[in-house]
Amino acid sequence: MAEKKQFRAIKGTRDILPPDSALWNWFEQTARDTFERYGYRDIRTPIFAVGTERDHVAPWRSTYKINVQVEAKVTYLLTTGGHNAGIVSEPGHDGRSFRVHTKNAHYVDPERYYEEASRKDGSWWPEWVSWLQARSGDPSTPPAIGALQSGYPQLADAPGAYVLED
Repeated sequence: MAEKKQFRAIKGTRDILPPDSALWNWFEQTARDTFERYGYRDIRTPIFAVGTERDHVAPWRSTYKINVQVEAKVTYLLTTGGHNAGIVSEPGHDGRSFRVHTKNAHYVDPERYYEEASRKDGSWWPEWVSWLQARSGDPSTPPAIGALQSGYPQLADAPGAYVLED
């Protein structure tokens, strides 16, 4: 009798192994169907998407698929680090770098993106701020908190009184 092969993820990772692949194929097809049903391809708002090189929750080659899922102009930024450290990468933190590229008319596959998007040292946050500023109007005063005219007074300053409760 042939011995049944056992597949195990390397400690500290969660790879999609053969027993899980049918589930993930179903999940990806369900996502595609949902995108189609609700018109995600019709989104035209520019998108700034961020992936991290060592993300164990949302691997960057998967998040990079946003480039084929929408017709919008996508700026994709890939930063060093993992799921948390890659995102919480404040300016002044040594050893950080990122790659960024905005999709033009032609799709670039993930490997080509990685090779062609020039590497920049430092935090990705200033890059995001520049992207936002290029698409934003002048700063303005935010509206008052609460809706006093509708009978809803402001209960507390942000982040809320519940944060201070024991």
